[in-house]
Amino acid sequence: MNLYFIILIILGVGSLIDIFSESREFKRNIYIFLIGILVAFFGTRGYIGYDWYSYMPSFEKSQNIIELVKNGFIAGGFEKGFQVYCAGIKLFTDNYLIFNFINTLIDFIILYFIFKRYSKYPIFALFIYFGVYGVAFEIDMIRNLKSILLFILSIKYIEDRKIMPFIALNLLGFFFHSSSLIYFPMYFLLKINWNRLFIFVVFILGNIYYLLDKRLIIKNIGSLANMLPGSIGKKVSVYISIVPDYFPLGVTLFYLERIIIFILVFLMLNRLSEKRYGTIFANSLFLSVFIFLFGAEFSVLTLRIGILFVYSYWVILPMLANLEDMLPIKIGVLILALGISYFRLDNQINFIGNRKLYQYENIFLEHKGAEERRKMVVESFKYLNQGHGKELSLLY
Repeated sequence: MNLYFIILIILGVGSLIDIFSESREFKRNIYIFLIGILVAFFGTRGYIGYDWYSYMPSFEKSQNIIELVKNGFIAGGFEKGFQVYCAGIKLFTDNYLIFNFINTLIDFIILYFIFKRYSKYPIFALFIYFGVYGVAFEIDMIRNLKSILLFILSIKYIEDRKIMPFIALNLLGFFFHSSSLIYFPMYFLLKINWNRLFIFVVFILGNIYYLLDKRLIIKNIGSLANMLPGSIGKKVSVYISIVPDYFPLGVTLFYLERIIIFILVFLMLNRLSEKRYGTIFANSLFLSVFIFLFGAEFSVLTLRIGILFVYSYWVILPMLANLEDMLPIKIGVLILALGISYFRLDNQINFIGNRKLYQYENIFLEHKGAEERRKMVVESFKYLNQGHGKELSLLY
């Protein structure tokens, strides 16, 4: 069996313990143990996925933090925050594989506290994280993940209405990935108890727009991209340029997943709103669904925006499982989470262009070298057009 699915099963068993066991100490120890497994799994990986193809040369050429300070923080490449982050690690090692381990450790330390803060069932949240984009984030989207984690940390300050720490965290996130710009208005939007009728009407309109498949927005978006600031507008223009004229949408599993989870959260909205952070995560989920319904025609661009709110899945499903003590409801939420997590994980690692690249290899066991893996990345480019509409992490 594929090792990714073995990890998913282990996390699934941990989720059952998390939800049904009464022993807090036992669950805490299991949670720490599973965090350790994931740190070892991702932190000691070989050259798998896509983005090491860009990150390894950048890290190897980067200065350490002392050199960077002496040069007045002048360096090319990725966002300044990520450059400083790499320069800090570069002070201790020049080895990219060790960089991977340190980076993974930092990710999971942050995730440990995030899931402890926002979920009664942190192991269940970890299970959903692994299945729903967690693998792609840890392997291929390490800058995106930092900005998303910083935003999730800042959700506490949306709830508590403390704008200065919120701005500070997301400004730091912006220096890791410029897409964090979209988070700043969320301070004002996510805490609102939106009218249920308004939410439902937007949902219906989104379904009509999606199912009609007229793609009216993308046909008129080019001029808007030119109006966006600096690198943001350029990135939008680049992403639009690689979207093919047509790729299938329709009633797919991606669509059905959104419909099911939207209806479930919408029906339980009053109960969720009574919980601390419930309104914020419910609104985040609604926003992610609306981005899909109105923006699926943009393919990779919608993915890049939609993943900024995928954290809602990681927290809202455990929150739903905690709403009722009725066993059938908990089991129903577990089954839904299992279905979504399995589908998303299988979609990412078994896509024809990803299957070989995501084949797990560990640096302490026999593994392919960087040059052989680099050739595999280049070879996989021929499958890029087949990835449109499949919500995949690919190197465009």
